[in-house]
Amino acid sequence: MINFNKIGLLVLLGALFLSSCSSEPDKDTFFSFKAPVLETEEILSIGDTEEHQIGEFWHFRVDSNGTIYVPDNGLKTIHVFNPEGSLITTIGREGRGPGEFNAIVLSIDENNQLLAFDWNLARLQIFTPESDNAWEVSSTLDITREGMAFPVGVQGAGENKLFVQYVNGFSRDENEDSQRPFAKVINYSGETIHEQLAEFTQNDMVTIRTDVSVSVRPHPFGSESHTWYSNNTIHHAWGGEMKIFRTQIRDSGIVTDTLISVRTQPVPFTTAELNEVFERDGISDEFQRAIRETDITYKPEIRSLIVDDENHIWIKRHAAENEPNWFVFSETGELLHSVILDERFTIQHIVDNHIYGIDRDEFDVAKVSVLRIL
Repeated sequence: MINFNKIGLLVLLGALFLSSCSSEPDKDTFFSFKAPVLETEEILSIGDTEEHQIGEFWHFRVDSNGTIYVPDNGLKTIHVFNPEGSLITTIGREGRGPGEFNAIVLSIDENNQLLAFDWNLARLQIFTPESDNAWEVSSTLDITREGMAFPVGVQGAGENKLFVQYVNGFSRDENEDSQRPFAKVINYSGETIHEQLAEFTQNDMVTIRTDVSVSVRPHPFGSESHTWYSNNTIHHAWGGEMKIFRTQIRDSGIVTDTLISVRTQPVPFTTAELNEVFERDGISDEFQRAIRETDITYKPEIRSLIVDDENHIWIKRHAAENEPNWFVFSETGELLHSVILDERFTIQHIVDNHIYGIDRDEFDVAKVSVLRIL
């Protein structure tokens, strides 16, 4: 005699087993990045002219008057343009003395002073505007490493305060590079006000060590740490997951909370895509082997993070051609808009409905580009 209760139980257990073994996650649980697309138009372009050449730059800054400052690490100077794109003057030259540079990371404080940090010299020079066409060095400050952590950028943090960001260095001893990147606040005299107010995840790097040297390069599809500092607030994220954190500096202490945390579908990169990067960037055979041996198989969730003057969070993700690659969130995590920008366009600053960025042509020649949001 057949026991149908037992058969039914076996069928039920089998169905549960097959369900639990399924490797396909429910796609309905992934966050949808569908949002109204913002239209933009270019209203200003600043590049090389017959009268003035710009060398090598990867960032620029805009002050409260709309003046544009382009730090040129090829020519070791700062090009200054008015809001209409006309050259006003240049600041500094190559060297190690006052008003001279070796490598420039530029920011602007609330008084429109230029904070020119030279990471090769571990020195900050503060330039004060003396007139429309002249900036003078008002003070200098040495900002050196802390252990294996190296300063990579300095920003104004309010009256007599500076926000300093550090990244972890790499040594021949694998045990010495365990310190995580962090940020802190100091005053203009170099005294610490807030120690390590936030820790960040180390970028995905590929390291080749020998007994006498260490060579490091970023993984072509590795995740990076992203930070944006303004008004005593740090927005930060690590590209490997779709999470945005906010650290606020308050009189009562340091408070960190999570603004955005959503589940996304991982996107693997292909061997063909990896080989294309190898060929394009001229990566050595030694590093190619090291990169292939890593356990990184997916593209990063976040490629860039910007916060505009309305505290909207702009996030860049990998996308197919002619599909939105930038997404705009409110601080409550609501997806507001999407934007399609050229892959070679990098956003620097968003204010008054204008996007300030760097646009590169097919020959990798950079220009300043200002877009108006329609």
